[in-house]
Amino acid sequence: MFYLILLAVILLVALIVMPLVVAGYALRRIWGCGRSYLTSFAQVLGIPEAGTAVQPPPPPRQRTDDGHEPAYEHYLFGQARRDLIAALSRTWAQARQEVAADGRRIRDRWLAGPWTSEDLGPHVFGVLLVIGLFAGTLAGGFLLGVAALAQAVLVMLCVGLGISIIFVLRAVDSALLRVRGIRITCPECYRHIPYPSYRCPGCGALHGDVRPGRYGVLRRRCACGGESLPTLLILGSHRLAAFCPYGGCGKPLAETTGTAAEVMLALFGGSNVGKTRLLAITVMALQTARGTTVEFADRLTARRWEELLPTLRGNQPPPRTGPDKPRAYSLYIRLGDARRQLIHFFDTGGERFYDPERLAALEYFRSARTLIFVIDPFSIDGVWNALPPDRREEFSPRADHSPWYVFQLLARGAREMRADVKQVRLAVAISKADVLAREKLPAPVPDSASIERWLAEMDQDHLVKSMRQTFGQVRFFHTSAVLSDGAVSPGIYDLVAWVLQAPLASSSSSAEVGQ
Repeated sequence: MFYLILLAVILLVALIVMPLVVAGYALRRIWGCGRSYLTSFAQVLGIPEAGTAVQPPPPPRQRTDDGHEPAYEHYLFGQARRDLIAALSRTWAQARQEVAADGRRIRDRWLAGPWTSEDLGPHVFGVLLVIGLFAGTLAGGFLLGVAALAQAVLVMLCVGLGISIIFVLRAVDSALLRVRGIRITCPECYRHIPYPSYRCPGCGALHGDVRPGRYGVLRRRCACGGESLPTLLILGSHRLAAFCPYGGCGKPLAETTGTAAEVMLALFGGSNVGKTRLLAITVMALQTARGTTVEFADRLTARRWEELLPTLRGNQPPPRTGPDKPRAYSLYIRLGDARRQLIHFFDTGGERFYDPERLAALEYFRSARTLIFVIDPFSIDGVWNALPPDRREEFSPRADHSPWYVFQLLARGAREMRADVKQVRLAVAISKADVLAREKLPAPVPDSASIERWLAEMDQDHLVKSMRQTFGQVRFFHTSAVLSDGAVSPGIYDLVAWVLQAPLASSSSSAEVGQ
């Protein structure tokens, strides 16, 4: 009986007590790993003390050549990975310390001393604790790896969701721009801009691409830490100062760029044909038209207009346009109840049309849908020869090249640019209607068909045919770019109405001119 009882005790110890001891200590070790991980992860998030949080690397104060923006990364696109790695690193370091401490404690308390029959029980218990420590550490490490993997998968799913939201937001913003007919163009380098760069209103740092991405979805925080910038036009980025994003340019764009459809109107012609004056009188016609609202889109346009205004009011020749690439005159225009438009007027010095390389740099001819070809009637031999010799000195210097020569240069340049000129409308403005009338020189009746016949009579039928063959739509105008009793010539209103494809009525009050 004694042996049966002893055997039962041994079996009880072997089958129940020993596994419970091992399992109990293993669970203690597993709980220690879990507690350590939760504590470490809370610390890297700044809980409960902000000083324990993992700080993100400081962003650059200016945009770098490798595309890094002066903004803090979105949490999911950088900091989440750093927090996970830091939590695992801290947990590993703490777990190593705790396992080493537990091992020393078991050794010193249960395994120290000789293995005699009197100390066999404590030693066996110590061995069980060591086995539990080893098993618990392995199980805790495995479960910790599973938890970290699950967290990493969750972060990746959130990143995937964030990227999907980013693409959706970008697509919605692009679709709205397309529906509203908004295509942003730099008035300085003439290139199409997918999205402007914006300057932080706080520190002045230039953000090359504020659209949703690694630096923010709806908003981004500037490197200065004091400003939060919207990432899309529909979220308010148009209220920031916009700049051209292309290297080598970087010039400021129109104010509130991206809020109105843009129209590019390019004037071209030879030297001394009156392009600048026609542009100025066109702006004045818009300012004086009934039901039309005109606002300068940038300070530079307003300043240049103020410089032109005295010569325009005094019917004096404006300063000669230089040979450099011109910046557009940009204006916001609302015609009646129609949507507001951003009109870019490009006035190019005639010398650029004589040099194919310099002409090719005028990229706005590639995207402009309406061109205005200005012809000085005195550049036509039939008109010049009809002028008495003693009067010719007053109208010198005469345009140095014929309209045919200038037009052929432009047509060739447009073909080299691969511009779809059949989709372009051409307005042909015969200038100096007032001079022809005063000098009693051959002049057309102010309607398109009569002007076309008049050009044929002046031996310019080859020019007219070339225009018709090159462009999809051509219309002729006879204009006068001088003020008569303070009022704009009616022919200018006809030209502007056709160019903008909207009815335009002149104001009855000449006092509004230039206001």
